[in-house]
Amino acid sequence: MMNHKFFYSGLSLAVGSATLLVSSCASEPIDVPAPRAGEVTGSEGNNGDALKYNQALVEAIQNADKIVIKEHSNQVDFFGTIPDYSAAPQYTYARKVLSPGEKILFLEGAKKLKGDKSRGLTNCLFAPHHRIDFYELGQLKSSMKVCYKCNEIKWNGTSYQPSEDVFDAVTPAINRAGMKANRDWDALANQRYQDEIKPKTPGPDPVGSPTAKWAPGQKGRKVINPFTGDLVDVEGIPAKTKVRDPNDKDPSHVFRVPEQ
Repeated sequence: MMNHKFFYSGLSLAVGSATLLVSSCASEPIDVPAPRAGEVTGSEGNNGDALKYNQALVEAIQNADKIVIKEHSNQVDFFGTIPDYSAAPQYTYARKVLSPGEKILFLEGAKKLKGDKSRGLTNCLFAPHHRIDFYELGQLKSSMKVCYKCNEIKWNGTSYQPSEDVFDAVTPAINRAGMKANRDWDALANQRYQDEIKPKTPGPDPVGSPTAKWAPGQKGRKVINPFTGDLVDVEGIPAKTKVRDPNDKDPSHVFRVPEQ
């Protein structure tokens, strides 16, 4: 049987008799609405596609009543950390709703794009860590996913191919939002995952807990939660015992049962 080798950037795996070099990136489906009805890919060629792509971006920024930029994990960050990394959690490391001024700067950057040509395809599989969501009338209109490992963008706001210079507008917007193009994504995801699965140890017993007061006409039965003002049934619980209101979601709200 003939041995085959597939070459991509990144990780090397042995599969049977074949050596498979796999990218550190992985594809991710777009989970937001499709491009506007009736929109088709331009037939003017590379330059025409790039120009129309940039124009679509300008219109998306202009029409958006909210633009949200997120920095997040990707499932491939968990390769080697959990057995089935395809089922890995997704963590949001940063989220920023652009201010009116930041939106204007984003728009100005998009308007300056020349759109000389479209971006070429790469051999790297897509693993975005940044996402830009465009909202109109409070509804998610389109979503742009950005992969700096591949220098590739996928956006369902248009069917035209991304322009070569689109990063000249996108990267400054991401940086102004306080996010970084490149981080140690694997270490970041692994640390967050380990913190999440680490057994939770109970904290020290609260000290100085306040003593509740009996609810009017309810002495020996119900007290008033000193933190929320809600009634709490403490019938049969000895005086000075530390208790919590089961309906109070704050675990630090511990108080004592008053004396009779």
